[in-house]
Amino acid sequence: APVPGQDWAVLTILPYREAMAGPTVMRNSIFAISLAVLILGSLGALVLTRGIAKPLEGLVAVADSMTGGDLSRRASVSTEDEVGRLAASFNRMADQIEVNYRDLESQNEELRKMDRVKEALIIDITHELKTPVAKQIMQLEVLKGTLTEHPASEKVREVYQVMENNLLRQQNTIENLLMVSRLESGGRRIEAGEIDLDGILEEIVGEYRHALDAFGIEVEQEKTKVTVMSDREMLHPIFANLLENAIKYRSAEDPRITLRVTEVEGLAQISVSDNGIGMTEEEQENVFERFYQA
Repeated sequence: APVPGQDWAVLTILPYREAMAGPTVMRNSIFAISLAVLILGSLGALVLTRGIAKPLEGLVAVADSMTGGDLSRRASVSTEDEVGRLAASFNRMADQIEVNYRDLESQNEELRKMDRVKEALIIDITHELKTPVAKQIMQLEVLKGTLTEHPASEKVREVYQVMENNLLRQQNTIENLLMVSRLESGGRRIEAGEIDLDGILEEIVGEYRHALDAFGIEVEQEKTKVTVMSDREMLHPIFANLLENAIKYRSAEDPRITLRVTEVEGLAQISVSDNGIGMTEEEQENVFERFYQA
């Protein structure tokens, strides 16, 4: 180092290792401290993560059990921190879900009991109605024979035909009620077979031919060869009911009914249309309600 006021300087010579000993010690100390901080931080994070993850895994396991139907499972609450409060809230929610589920099960059981009572009542009523209707049909058959042997006036024959049609309609209604009740209770199985839709519609038109002619209704059947696999006994009353409604609500002038069978994208489509009074939008919304009448 230079000496002030002199033309000479002092030079100190030290070994390299001795000169670098201080910085090396400081560097090593900083490295050791950093490593220690890193290790302690990792251990702390691991402990904290385990403390959060384990309770959350328990919550997930309980939720999975509840999804599988075990509503009695509850989460373990061992701390009062955020995770503990979350588990407690989850258990309160699970308690409410279980209570609501039990109430819903009880209500469903009551509905099932009411359905069984209703089905039994329908079966009893229809059985009670079948006997007198069958007797009246038999009496009409006797009267028909009498009218054949002893010609009566046209008015008497018209009255007889109306009575026969009404009784047959009542008989069909009773049979339909029985069929629906048996289907709902599992007492009747669907017996599918190949059905020619044009054929079954033509058959139904024949059954209502007298009424169609009596009211001067023109029937147009657009025939298309379409066959389906279905239960003929169940389809028949559906189509008959559509035709009967078209007759009942016919137009006062020039009444017409059109029957159409088409195939749309591999599916059979049957339509029964008429030029009668029609239905309002409100009535159309309720048309598929059971026993609804416009």
